[in-house]
Amino acid sequence: MSIEQSMTIDKAIAGSQIEKMAKVMGYANLVKALSGYIKIASEFFNRNQNMTEVQAIQTAGIIISEFPMLTVEDLVMAIKEAKSSKYGYEKVYSGVDGTVICQWLNYYFDRKMDRVEAQYKEQKKQWHNEMYEPRIGGTNRFEELLKKIVK
Repeated sequence: MSIEQSMTIDKAIAGSQIEKMAKVMGYANLVKALSGYIKIASEFFNRNQNMTEVQAIQTAGIIISEFPMLTVEDLVMAIKEAKSSKYGYEKVYSGVDGTVICQWLNYYFDRKMDRVEAQYKEQKKQWHNEMYEPRIGGTNRFEELLKKIVK
């Protein structure tokens, strides 16, 4: 699946939240899209018995209600990481079901929040540098703004 190959955590962070997608697409269409992806993805793991359509639909519904802050790209990223046995994802012996996918999403959510926090710190440092680094003429942006306020 090419969508998994090109997916990164940064792309997933920038995606549209599941809650917003449900409003735009409609709940039934989002369930259909997510359950289709879940069913296809589960075939990678399951040797003897794949998830049924009903299980995939129920799992999609749980994801929409329990993980509304995640993006569709987050689901793709979590499954991609599980497929490649990234640290923290349990090896799947008996197959994948909704519980396993929700565990993956919980683990992935923690990783995502770590990345969001790192991005915030990086942005904060950049803003700080822009405000306080001396510019040509020896002043910084903060001093320039302060002079405008004082006048």
